[in-house]
Amino acid sequence: MDLTELMVDLVKDGLKHDLRSFHMRARRVAEASKAENPELAKAIIRTLKTTPIRRQPTEWQPAASQAPIDQDSRQSLVREEESVAANKPQWDHLIAKTITEFVFERRNEQKLVSHGLLPARSLLLEGPPGVGKTMTARWLASELTLPLITLDLTTVINSLLGKTGNNIKSVLDYARSKRCVLLLDEFDSIAKRRSDDSDVGELKRLVTVLLQTIDDWPHSSILVAATNHGELLDPAIWRRFDHVLHFSPPSESDVIRFLTARDVDPKIANDIASTYADKSYSSLERILHRAKKSSLLYGIDHAESIRQAFGLKTQSTSSREFRDSEILKMHAEGLNKTQISCQLGISRPTVRRVIRRWQIGDNNA
Repeated sequence: MDLTELMVDLVKDGLKHDLRSFHMRARRVAEASKAENPELAKAIIRTLKTTPIRRQPTEWQPAASQAPIDQDSRQSLVREEESVAANKPQWDHLIAKTITEFVFERRNEQKLVSHGLLPARSLLLEGPPGVGKTMTARWLASELTLPLITLDLTTVINSLLGKTGNNIKSVLDYARSKRCVLLLDEFDSIAKRRSDDSDVGELKRLVTVLLQTIDDWPHSSILVAATNHGELLDPAIWRRFDHVLHFSPPSESDVIRFLTARDVDPKIANDIASTYADKSYSSLERILHRAKKSSLLYGIDHAESIRQAFGLKTQSTSSREFRDSEILKMHAEGLNKTQISCQLGISRPTVRRVIRRWQIGDNNA
């Protein structure tokens, strides 16, 4: 790229209020000017060194506006969490390496900018449901102490196509105005192939706007898009992101690591792994949560509760104890006596008797 092109891009960065990109581009201009105009190069470097980014953020960052709303329903177009708390998801080696490097770059942003470089700013997460895509976005926000803003598709999608486009533009503009992690979940809903003949021109124009937005995304924020259906995305979308990560269902070893990290006995985790491999982390999390509640509510040993929740019987648990605990768990989950009777193959009087006995005991406690 010659000096003229660099200068034009520098002006564009200034007009877009992208201070970090402006800083990087100015250093490149200085490098390109050394041969023909060394004094100019020295003056640019000197100015950059004596005017650090942190002293003038308000001149370059647009003021954060109110959260955008749908003009018809008056409902918020985003879900925003200021203080995100999240457990570290289970990743394979390649994803873990990429995410670790991404966080390291973001934490050392100033160092990179001072040398004319910029940290990665966008991630595209692709894979089946329940494998950790949304959890990854939450963890990033937690790790970098940034608010998490999630596009609310139920509110954004308006029956009038033009308004849908305006809603999405409002969300993108809002997220660009502040340091945050923006999660575009179910990304395939708004970034479909433009060759799809079933979609009208308005949606195809929306994809073009998305492409331009990703290209111009400010380095002050992080853009995370997640999709369960990568095959539906417009081909031009993929190369716009700094990193594309493909998530897969957990293997047996992944299940064991996931469970033991949550204080499940390694032997029990090993018994569970063969059955629950290739399912989802979210289903494992739900079952563990149910086991924890059962242990607390019914006084069942924690390890036994986990074995029962995952369908593993033990010698220390009699068939009657196992039956009763299953009845009470289903009752706590809101199933009626007929539903419990059908699912467990037990008579309704037996179900009623177990629940009644537990209620009397609970009331006497």
